[in-house]
Amino acid sequence: MRKLKISLRFILLCLIAIPILSFIGKKEIKSFDKGFVKISEGKMHVGDDTNATNILETMQFAHVYCSKYEVTNSNYRRFLSYLRKNNLALYNKCIFDSTKWITFYPYSYNSPLEKHYHSHPAYNEYPVVNIDYNSALEYCKWFTKEYNATKKRTFNKVKFRLPTEKEWIIASMCLPDGKLPWYGDKGYNIELKYMTNIKYSVIAAEGNVVHYGADKALYMTKVGQYPKNSIGIYDMIGNVAEMISEKGKAKGGSWNSFISECYINQFQEYEGGNPEVGFRLFMEVIEE
Repeated sequence: MRKLKISLRFILLCLIAIPILSFIGKKEIKSFDKGFVKISEGKMHVGDDTNATNILETMQFAHVYCSKYEVTNSNYRRFLSYLRKNNLALYNKCIFDSTKWITFYPYSYNSPLEKHYHSHPAYNEYPVVNIDYNSALEYCKWFTKEYNATKKRTFNKVKFRLPTEKEWIIASMCLPDGKLPWYGDKGYNIELKYMTNIKYSVIAAEGNVVHYGADKALYMTKVGQYPKNSIGIYDMIGNVAEMISEKGKAKGGSWNSFISECYINQFQEYEGGNPEVGFRLFMEVIEE
């Protein structure tokens, strides 16, 4: 069990504008439109140093699907727009807390993020953060209602929810005896290609220093910017830690985690809204 580590020296003002400039001509990614991937039923080997089962275990998830992408700001704003018109009290409970950009990192200049991250279209495709566990559950309820009311839908009845820890581990598609969805235990593969958005410890003349930009991202980035896993799911490792069904517990690590904190046998603790924690939808088919 590892707590999220907070670093106070990371975001440079000169790079705050990059997402805004890169927005032009980009198409918004919506997890609903892009679809879900079925979690293959079968066997998965959990590595020897895990805090889970340490055995070859059969897990049946024949009717569970995982979203290809983390829930984005644009996705979440649709939910808030609905609440603002239909349930103002719940809207006030579920709206993101942008002040977390300042309270979590008081010595960093994050005012532009506080002002723009949740509202500017440049950040439409970025994962939503700074919302609490209960707000994520309310989003799942709303999305379930939206889907089941849609005439042209694939399944007759579904339920969207946060995953159990085992479901999340299965969806990560970690390699046998491994800790990550790719070979090795680093944030890059054997071809030295960066596979995820995390922070790195770099050996320098003055000793080990923290490096955020090695993977071309100082903090979270647009969903789907790094290679997908073997079944087509993006950002299971890094970018933002993802809530699971157990309150206060997230998996996969974030842009502010070292790779050892992102291994599938690890988890991150959080309370309330957090700039490093978002969530991903899992879909359970109730009636085909």
